[in-house]
Amino acid sequence: MIENENSRIVVGEGGWRGRLDSLPARDAEYVVLRPEDGGPALTLPVHLLRQGENGTFHLPLVRSAVAAHAQEAGSGMTGAATAAAGFGGERITVPVIEESVEIHKRVVETSGIRIVKTVTEREEIIEEPLGREQVEVTRVPAGRIVEAAVAPRQEGDTLIIPIYEERLVVQKQLFLIEELHVTRNRIVDRREQQTVTLRREEVAVERFPIDSAPGGIGDSDTPR
Repeated sequence: MIENENSRIVVGEGGWRGRLDSLPARDAEYVVLRPEDGGPALTLPVHLLRQGENGTFHLPLVRSAVAAHAQEAGSGMTGAATAAAGFGGERITVPVIEESVEIHKRVVETSGIRIVKTVTEREEIIEEPLGREQVEVTRVPAGRIVEAAVAPRQEGDTLIIPIYEERLVVQKQLFLIEELHVTRNRIVDRREQQTVTLRREEVAVERFPIDSAPGGIGDSDTPR
């Protein structure tokens, strides 16, 4: 048994602490523990204590359960053991214990899903009309004298371009020989087809048990 400055310190489950009146003797069955929270001294069986490498004892009991073990131990002690524990013939105060329930919850993964995205291709025919322009020139005789030249003019789809010449007479006159009537017609005489490739994404959802999930995901005691 280790003896140092820590050899009388007892640390219980949950972090509560106490101190022994004396180190347990080799053949001792009970020890007297005085809790640091000011509670009454407790007589406990020696076999409950486990001494660590630094000399401190560990008691695997929560604070509320220690008094119950002390009460059971005290009721079964002989007169000699009671005297050795420090009671002698004095009156003993027995604490009344009440147990409480602590409820803990944990998150357990039961299943998972795998999302698989695939890309499919399909061919679609696009038909687009292609147009061209055709110019038709019609000569329209005029044969009249005009005062002055006029600019080409637009009448509907037809562009009219005057053609002039000068003729020598007693006096010089501007003579309109003819007019060119230019009509523009839009003709669609063929359709061109092209094949294009369009892609679309599709999603498939697969559910699988957690034991066979990728990456070895298993049950966990802590929430994710």
